[in-house]
Amino acid sequence: MGTSRRESLRLIAALATAGLGLNPRRLAASEPPPETKRLRLSKVPSICLAPQYVAEALLHAEGFTQIEYVGTAMQASGVPGAQLIFLASIATSVGLDPNRDIHWADHPSAEGKRLLAEGKIDAYLGFPPDPQELRASKVGHVLLNSAVDRPWSQYFCCLVAANREFASKHPIAAKRALRAILKASELCASEPDLAVKAFLAQGYKANPEHARQAILELPYGRWRDYNPEETVRFYALRLREAQMVKGTPQQLIAQGTDWRFIEQIKREMKS
Repeated sequence: MGTSRRESLRLIAALATAGLGLNPRRLAASEPPPETKRLRLSKVPSICLAPQYVAEALLHAEGFTQIEYVGTAMQASGVPGAQLIFLASIATSVGLDPNRDIHWADHPSAEGKRLLAEGKIDAYLGFPPDPQELRASKVGHVLLNSAVDRPWSQYFCCLVAANREFASKHPIAAKRALRAILKASELCASEPDLAVKAFLAQGYKANPEHARQAILELPYGRWRDYNPEETVRFYALRLREAQMVKGTPQQLIAQGTDWRFIEQIKREMKS
């Protein structure tokens, strides 16, 4: 998705309207430039990731000139993906053994929805806007909505993860990228039509009304309310019970997380 100068100015104006503090160009100019001007972001067909598409203009304001959206290795390989991992964590929370009590059927999203509608599978976990599409088509009924049902609604369902080497070699770039994505998350909450446009511009085939409904239902503007470390601990416990991870939650937090940038950005966006 190419971002025009007009679109960039509109996003910056929207940030000011949303009360998000300093103009991103002015804030970026007060810091050292990013160590690299190239940034590659994963491309995933879920509107949950709309902030990273909305963020393109903000990333330019942060000093990035080459922004690429690329498919992930997980998508290409067919190895257990986010749906299986998320469902496994849900299963363990209600006493099921995901390795013994569930027969897993791995299908592309469109096929999974079709099989559910035909009654050939018993359940389907959909990432937005799939649930909105199924609901509009009166297919199935909701068993769990992680955006509103506890305990899932008390935690992030998505976190920003960076390549370890990239973050180590380019800490300024990593912080700038995170700041742009967090501000874009705020924009998704205040400007849902921008989020829909950015998502569809990536070439995803979704009903615009279903996409907009998904944007309105997702808590983009509440990222300050959740604790990322508690989120990692919660899911690590569930996945350890499912025998999908071996380390303890504290080991995973110590080895795989770094909250310095998000804490710095929280302080900046309060000022």
